[in-house]
Amino acid sequence: MLTIDRNSLKRKDFLNFREKEIRIEQTENEGFFHFNEVSFDALQFIRCQYQIANPKTIQLNIEDAVLEMHFRLGGESVMVHPQTINMNGGNHTLFYQQDNNPEIIMSPTTKGNFLEIRIGAKHFERLLSSEIPVVNNLIESGRNKVWPGHQLSITPKIYNLINE
Repeated sequence: MLTIDRNSLKRKDFLNFREKEIRIEQTENEGFFHFNEVSFDALQFIRCQYQIANPKTIQLNIEDAVLEMHFRLGGESVMVHPQTINMNGGNHTLFYQQDNNPEIIMSPTTKGNFLEIRIGAKHFERLLSSEIPVVNNLIESGRNKVWPGHQLSITPKIYNLINE
């Protein structure tokens, strides 16, 4: 199992702009993960491109509360969050997570690709209107939740915007 720590998105931890690249090489036959992470002011943008020959289980260590928009551009995965969520290429969803350690099972692919936009709790409370029912529903419960309906298709305009 591969474990990935997601930094706290508490405001004090992200006052400055930070960009880092992380490359996790497997053996030549198993593949790789290449992460590009940009963080600032309780916001984090994570782009991952990967290639794996066999299913790979990843555990994320998430501290504090975070609202995450997940865009699955290529490849497939299953997240246990606490319910099982299948993420297919060309779809996106919205998660609310708090002190969570979800397991993600990545399916084999030669063109895995996703983008996560993560917003720390204090920041999304300030940025997002309390009048948005979906966001309120996710946050008010105070527990880990996924957007009702689980996922929607990524439109061509959004796909192009992400890839610019």
